[in-house]
Amino acid sequence: MSLLRTRVLTSLKRPRPRSHPKHDKKTTLLTQAMPKMQFPKFDGHNPKIWKDNCKSYFELYQLPEGMWITMAHLHFEGNATKWYQAYKQNHTFRDWDHFCSAVEEEFGSDDF
Repeated sequence: MSLLRTRVLTSLKRPRPRSHPKHDKKTTLLTQAMPKMQFPKFDGHNPKIWKDNCKSYFELYQLPEGMWITMAHLHFEGNATKWYQAYKQNHTFRDWDHFCSAVEEEFGSDDF
């Protein structure tokens, strides 16, 4: 057996030392797998709660703001879906806040 082959086989058998990063909450969260969570659905009820849940999801999964409106309207149901389809025919959304304002204007802003 060649010397090079012997060295390669020997190095494969040896366990490699593991480095242990400093453990803190931030490091632990970054190294653990993110649990799969469902995006909040919206059917026209409780728009403020829905908006707050969306923001939490976006922050948790670090989604770029340019994806927020698309992600949100893909999870509309029932009357919210019908409203969105009609609304987008004659309007465009400048940003997330403008989108949420239109949703709250249509479905109300009071959840209580």
